[in-house]
Amino acid sequence: MDIANRMRDLDLKQKLADNSHLTRWVTGLVAAPFLVFAIVWGDGALFGGVVAVAAVVALWEYMGLISPGCTPRERVLAGIPAYFMAPLTIYAAGNGHLAIVPAFLMLYLLIFAAVAVRRFKHHSKAWHTVAFQLMAFCHVTVPLCLAVIIRKSPLGITWIFALLLIIFAGDIGAYYTGKTIGKHKLAPAVSPKKTIEGSIGGILANLLIAGLYQFFFMPEVSLEVMLLIAVLTGAAGQIGDLFVSVLKRDGGIKDSGHILPGHGGILDRIDALLLALPVAWILIELLVKRTLS
Repeated sequence: MDIANRMRDLDLKQKLADNSHLTRWVTGLVAAPFLVFAIVWGDGALFGGVVAVAAVVALWEYMGLISPGCTPRERVLAGIPAYFMAPLTIYAAGNGHLAIVPAFLMLYLLIFAAVAVRRFKHHSKAWHTVAFQLMAFCHVTVPLCLAVIIRKSPLGITWIFALLLIIFAGDIGAYYTGKTIGKHKLAPAVSPKKTIEGSIGGILANLLIAGLYQFFFMPEVSLEVMLLIAVLTGAAGQIGDLFVSVLKRDGGIKDSGHILPGHGGILDRIDALLLALPVAWILIELLVKRTLS
């Protein structure tokens, strides 16, 4: 009887996994045309708006990771400065006012520093809140500002598609490689299912997509530079994925949200991009723009 029950449990888990996997693909295929339209259409205003909305949702989810026991009302109140300032920061960055971005970051710090000072008498660790709130704001808002800046730059649309394809290909490559031949755990304390083989498969997928994309859409960029960008952004993306897993593991949360069926929340979907975008922007500025200018 025990063996039969175990077999039924395994069959049920497999069916649930298969259904979740199918849902993940359906959600991605449905969302893709809207994302493509937002990237391509107009002068980037629509893309900036979509990015700003994504930032607010991701910050809402982040508040749940920082304080997993908080009520929705507490999450709203705690995040009001972030929900208000993130779209403003992204808008300013997208319109060329780059100097205001660090100013907004320091203003955000000022707000929570004042809160910490007021609460210190009764909560000696009130500064922890300041640290986590600032980390959340920087982790989400700054990379998404860079996405808007890249979109507005020369070859911006082409670069955005390149980075999205590289990161998403790495995610898919890591998943299927790990599922097929993965044996050695990559970071078992953080994400038990991720393997070293999967990580290598993800990097190889990054390289493959970058090479194909360079050949067909960006011949003006050298193949060596494109592959270097693929490797470094792919590695940064994997670290970004694992870092958000650390936050979820610490809070005892499986997914940051439920807005994207099969994917979880917005933060679950963009966690790799959040650390990949700064790396990509630096490399584009240093290695690509100089050679093309």
